[in-house]
Amino acid sequence: MKKHTIIITIFVLLAAVMQAAADSVWMPMDDYFMDAWKPESDNTCEHLERPFYLAAGEKGYVTAVKTPLDLTPVNTYPNGTEFKITFVCGKGDSLWGAVEAVRMNGETTFREDWKGESGYIFFSDLVRSYDSEAFKEDHVKELVSSGEDDFDICAGNEFVLWQAPNSGVQLEYVYEGYLTYICMDYDESIPPEHRMFHFGAFYRDPDGKRWAELSLRRDWETGWVNLDDLTGGGVKE
Repeated sequence: MKKHTIIITIFVLLAAVMQAAADSVWMPMDDYFMDAWKPESDNTCEHLERPFYLAAGEKGYVTAVKTPLDLTPVNTYPNGTEFKITFVCGKGDSLWGAVEAVRMNGETTFREDWKGESGYIFFSDLVRSYDSEAFKEDHVKELVSSGEDDFDICAGNEFVLWQAPNSGVQLEYVYEGYLTYICMDYDESIPPEHRMFHFGAFYRDPDGKRWAELSLRRDWETGWVNLDDLTGGGVKE
């Protein structure tokens, strides 16, 4: 096999793997979660569009358990710890959030649970984080139309996706290689809902810095990009 053929083959395989990963949804890897989707199950699990929550337990901490049926403790977190809760499971007043990622108080980034073994936290012990939607509600009169014309995402410049402008909470460091993938099939004629990314609101902070709301992977991750300092303050893992 010729060298250029091998390179093309590897590229196609990598692109296929990346697309599957980008379009897939994280989920816990336990029997409780799998059984909750069976028609005969009394429990259900729902995907959350706004997944970020803070620990706010009455005792000053929250406990993650193995599953809502197996209350074996997995970990304990002090109040103020932030979680990405992708699914909430259960029924009635017995609702449990499945932990996808954890950010300790004072840290910039989340630690992703790639194995799906971080357990569940009683949903009543959590409060919603100050996310992109909350920021827009607070600054609704200061928002303008999309800043898409001010930022060419497909130019290949790496950037940080922040939870909200000046929040200091990093959702994702977007690398050049990943940009190549999400822009591979980009065409302005394609409706935003069918793209791997799309822009939302535009905001200028008190220091004059321009921010654009951006959703990646068709709404799985929504945050803000500092158009005047694309990677400043970010953690390149």
